[in-house]
Formats: sequence, structure tokens, C-alpha cells
Amino acid sequence: MIECIFCRILTGELPAQVYYQDESWMVIADINPQAEVHLLFISRVHKASFADLSVHDAPLLGSLISTIGKVTGDLGITSYKLLTNVGEEAGQTISHLHWHLLAGKGCEILRP
Repeated sequence: MIECIFCRILTGELPAQVYYQDESWMVIADINPQAEVHLLFISRVHKASFADLSVHDAPLLGSLISTIGKVTGDLGITSYKLLTNVGEEAGQTISHLHWHLLAGKGCEILRP
């Protein structure tokens, strides 16, 4: 998926501020932060969005839970919002499975 910006970040072709990485996920700073802390949890498996997951992807989602716990613990983050956009109408701009973690006072902008 050479045209996918996240695939290019995952391979090291494009730079990113990396906070954590393992065999399933890479966690980077969002280059257009919407909160005081805005991290992206990018799947190493290229799937367009959450809608493309199946029951067979349960281990991937389980590893996401572990990764979120590790990263928030390491960074001392105790309150946050976690979201994924599915489809353009929902605000998804990159067709690669990823989750946004937003924390800090800037997180207020996302309240309904």
C-alpha cells in the first residue's frame, strides 16, 4: 500500500514522532492535533477502517487494549477520549485503520 501515508510511516519512509511501537501497533503524535494530547494508534495491518474488521481480527483489537494501557500508563494519562472514524462522512481522511486518543484540556472541543 505504497500510496497510503500510514503505511509509509510504518515502513519508516515518512517521519513521525513515535511514542510506542510493537508488532501490531505504532503510536505517533498527530500532526494536526485537536487536543493538548492527540495520539494516533496505527494498525500495522492495512485495513481501510473498523468496518473492515471481522471476528478473526479480535486478537488485533485485544492488542489495541493492551497498547492503550501501556501508552497511557507510560505517559501518565488518566482521562482521555478514544475514537475511530469510519468513512468519509464520519470524518475519516486516511483509509487505514487507526484510533485517535485525545487528552488534556483541548479535549473539550470534542464534547457534544
